[in-house]
Amino acid sequence: MGQIAVKKIAFIGGGAMAKAIIKGIIGGGLIAPEMITVGEPTEAHARSLHEAFGVNVTTDNKEAVKDADLVIFAVKPQVAPVALVPELIAAMKKDAWVLSIMGSVTLEQLASQLPALDSAAQESCCSCGGTKNEK
Repeated sequence: MGQIAVKKIAFIGGGAMAKAIIKGIIGGGLIAPEMITVGEPTEAHARSLHEAFGVNVTTDNKEAVKDADLVIFAVKPQVAPVALVPELIAAMKKDAWVLSIMGSVTLEQLASQLPALDSAAQESCCSCGGTKNEK
C-alpha cells in the first residue's frame, strides 16, 4: 500500500468531532486552513467554522469533496443516510482516501449504504475502535 499525500481535506459534517480534528490539524501545522473544506448543511454553523478556523465551508457536500485527497465522514449516524449518498462518491476524486469517524456505523453498513465506495475500494481498510479501559 502506498503512502497518502494529502494536500486537501474535506469533512462531511462540521460537528464537535470534526472541529476537534480540524483544530488539531491546523494547530499542529499539518495543513493550512484554506486546504480544508467542510460540508455543513446549516449555513450559520458553516460561517462559524470559517470564522473560528479559516477553513472553506459549503452547504453542498459534493462541492466539498470534489478536489479532496482525504474525505472524512463526520456526521451523526442518523444523518448518514441523507448525507452520504452515491452522488457524493461520484463527486469524489477516484484516488481519494476516505475516513469515517461516525460512531456506531460499521464498515458493512457504510459499504451497503455506499456501494460505489465499496466497489471503488481496491485496497483493504482498517477499522479501529476502543472501549473504556477498566482498571
